[in-house]
Amino acid sequence: MNEAMLEGQLEFAEWADSERGVQEKIGNGDLDSAARVVAEGLERCGIGRDELVAEDLIVSSGETLVLHGHPRQKSPLARGTAWLQTGDLDVMKRWVGLPNQIASSKIGFTFAPAELPEPAVLEGRETFSSEEQEILNRALKAYLYGQSAGLQAYKPLLEEYRAFLGRQHPGLTEGFVIGVWRARRIVIEAGGLLVITGPLASALIVDEMDIHAGGTLNIQSIAYLNIGTLRKLEKSQGEGANETSN
Repeated sequence: MNEAMLEGQLEFAEWADSERGVQEKIGNGDLDSAARVVAEGLERCGIGRDELVAEDLIVSSGETLVLHGHPRQKSPLARGTAWLQTGDLDVMKRWVGLPNQIASSKIGFTFAPAELPEPAVLEGRETFSSEEQEILNRALKAYLYGQSAGLQAYKPLLEEYRAFLGRQHPGLTEGFVIGVWRARRIVIEAGGLLVITGPLASALIVDEMDIHAGGTLNIQSIAYLNIGTLRKLEKSQGEGANETSN
């Protein structure tokens, strides 16, 4: 089911790959670039530099840790977690989506949902069928990760649909909500697994991430990653690690 990326060490669920809900911004290896990437992530989410405690997270060999996009789930980054809420789909797009100017220029990345019906067909509903929810989910992804200017007629309907989902799932709010996780350093050791999952979108902002050979970051939901420095370590440190940086 999963599409492996970065030599099998970062995995994206089939419906949440880099063209359907996962954006990543990674520094180019120098300190200035790393700092800019982290600062951009905090600014995009409207979070002050010292508002969250940037903790270290070590995923040991044989261990699975989960960053779950639901406020009721315990976070392994307890002091570095924030929940952001809005009823405005354009704010949600700024938090985890793709800016229109980029969506317009990246060939093969824009969405052209030609099969979407007119929004009036679905407006004013108290409930939605599974087929209608599939249509609305496609429209939501197209709005967030494509050229939203052509989908403005859908904006009120999608905001109404999100409120409907909030009423259907206890513990969720009726607006758009994202979980933001802030870390100083994340290390995924060989045989360790870090999972990002849940019904809501997420943002992970980390200064440094080390993924050892055999360690995996698995992303199963909409997510935006800002990683100042990413190192993929081909061997454990005790064996004389060979390091590659992105």
